Amino acid sequence: MSNSVELISTGSELLSGRTVNGHAATLGEQLRTIGFYVSRDTTVGDEFETIADAVRGALSRVDVVFVSGGLGPTSDDITRDAVAQVLGRGVTLDQDAYEAMVKRYRTLGRKPSKECERQVMVVEGAKVLLNPAGIAPGERIEFQGKTVFVLPGPPNEFLSVLTHHILPWMSENFPDAPVLDERLFLVTGLGESDIATSIENFDVPLTGIEVGYCAAPGRVEIRISSSDPAAAKALDRASSGIRGLFGDHIYAEERVSLEDIVLQRCAGMGCMLSTAESGTRGWVASRLSCSDHADGVYSGGVTILDKETLVNELGIERENIEQHGTATESVALQMAEAVRIKFQSKIGFSVTDVAELEGDARRVRFFCAYTDGSRREVREFTVGGSRPRLLEWATQTALDQLRREVGPRKS
Repeated sequence: MSNSVELISTGSELLSGRTVNGHAATLGEQLRTIGFYVSRDTTVGDEFETIADAVRGALSRVDVVFVSGGLGPTSDDITRDAVAQVLGRGVTLDQDAYEAMVKRYRTLGRKPSKECERQVMVVEGAKVLLNPAGIAPGERIEFQGKTVFVLPGPPNEFLSVLTHHILPWMSENFPDAPVLDERLFLVTGLGESDIATSIENFDVPLTGIEVGYCAAPGRVEIRISSSDPAAAKALDRASSGIRGLFGDHIYAEERVSLEDIVLQRCAGMGCMLSTAESGTRGWVASRLSCSDHADGVYSGGVTILDKETLVNELGIERENIEQHGTATESVALQMAEAVRIKFQSKIGFSVTDVAELEGDARRVRFFCAYTDGSRREVREFTVGGSRPRLLEWATQTALDQLRREVGPRKS
């Protein structure tokens, strides 16, 4: 049996731009751990024949097909019916799923309507996979030596059915699938092309190893992997080469956010953190405050877009601003110290307003400052791009500067 699978996502909203479809990324990430990969991702609208054709095509190519979406209570939720027609079966109400639906509605103080019963209709002969996060169950259907999985469309329900039912079943039934050994490096402060060039020029040992890159504003993910059990030592050597090459630019070797790293380091130091920002428009505070590690570590932040507020709320020297502007080293330091005192935190961190660089209005300069009452550090960085991309780059860069300040320091 091939270890490739196909995914078919249904829903006209996925094609209109109203909803971003992340199922392929979710499925690919989960399947990699058990030796499978997604070879094709197809998105179709809510048309019966289009869905049916997509399912037929996938079954002609692979042995395992995933179909998601279109299991709700409305008239355009026709996925189960299209799948049933392709497999030559009918649809029927599943009693266990129905009882679970009634119980779920009861906890909400409601009774399900007749239309709601559509959500618990399944393809005849399917193994029903009850949905821990919603109503419409998943289904596993065996057909002519192949397997079709039908999953609900909402991302949390898709992932819930996948992890609770499908991955354990696939692991048990396909124990010989070649499990991928993968090493991950999250790098910041360097561009994707620069990273790739450095790896090539410095002869990082990559023979027999697959290398992949994924870039996002302010971050590049390096993946090295192999399905060969004998490649573990080669992966270890390549990992050592990458660590030696990029050093402190590597902020993690697992998928973790910079804000989580910053807050965990602050917690380890027993330090409360507060922020003041202008040019990043509150994005730094938003990422820190939304982290699961924020409680008891992040005391709060202020976002200031007006010069008068800088003077009146943080006590920044008016003469300094009028003479030099807000994107200066001295203003950054004053902001960091002021917010540290204002929130009675151990660490104050600031990001100034922007100063446009001559010749390119989309490339701007920021200063960020760190102070813990005794030690003060200021860094300058430059980023470019459209407004949303610029803010994302700047926030990632600012958090990386904060990571370096609160991290282990060289003697």
